[in-house]
Amino acid sequence: MGIAASSLVLTFLATPSLAVEISSLRPGVYLPADIGCQGIGGAGELYFDGKNFSGHYQLCRTDALARRNGYRSTCVEAQGADQPKLEDIDKDPDRTTADATIVARSSRAFDYNNTRYNFCEAP
Repeated sequence: MGIAASSLVLTFLATPSLAVEISSLRPGVYLPADIGCQGIGGAGELYFDGKNFSGHYQLCRTDALARRNGYRSTCVEAQGADQPKLEDIDKDPDRTTADATIVARSSRAFDYNNTRYNFCEAP
C-alpha cells in the first residue's frame, strides 16, 4: 500500500461518524414537520424521555434492534388515574409492539419511518 492509500485509510478511520445517536435528542415533544407545533396534544405527537419514544396517550419502552437504526417500541395505554410504569409494560396483556426505523438528524429532529419529526417547545 502506498503512502497516499495508507493516508486515506487513516483519514477515514479517524473521521468521526456523521450519525447522531437517538440519545443525543433533546427530551420533550416532537411533531411531524407537516403538522408543526400547533399540533401539540394531538395524535401525531411523540414524546421522547431521553431513551424512549411514546405516542399520544401511550407509555412505550424503545429497544434497539440488531439492524441499523432499527428499534422496537413496546407500548401500553397511559391515560386515566392508574398510570403505568416502564417496568410494568411486560406484565400488561394488552401491550403492543411495533418496529420502526429511527434516524436522529440533530439534537432537535429525527426521521421516524421516513417522516421528519421536529422538537416543539412546551406551550
